Amino acid sequence: RLEIFSNGKVIFDGVRRVNKIGTHEGQISTRDVEKLQVTMRNYPFSAPLDDYPAPTGLAADYFRVKFVFRDQGKSKDVSFTDRSAPTGMLNLHRSVLMTVDVARWVCPIEDLVERKPYCPYTYSRTTQ
Repeated sequence: RLEIFSNGKVIFDGVRRVNKIGTHEGQISTRDVEKLQVTMRNYPFSAPLDDYPAPTGLAADYFRVKFVFRDQGKSKDVSFTDRSAPTGMLNLHRSVLMTVDVARWVCPIEDLVERKPYCPYTYSRTTQ
């Protein structure tokens, strides 16, 4: 779970498939918060479905995202996997993860097949 507040406070709850299990706090600039708000306000939340189920054959416990955006008295919840959501939703999700630098709590994690450490977030904030 990842929460971003208007004052820039960030709370990350790592449950599984993370390097640091537990609750962690961070901070982003209010300018970054404002940029995320503008990006989210411009996303056509009325167009997407509320749920994009995993494709047939994908494990039931495959990584799922529940994206909740609350702003100006309105709320929109969308659930998806990285294999089921529209490209725009995935780009929005990636923008949030990059801005917050979620890799500091997630990486490195162990690859489930090769049993080697890796980071699914190999991008950096400088490449936004």
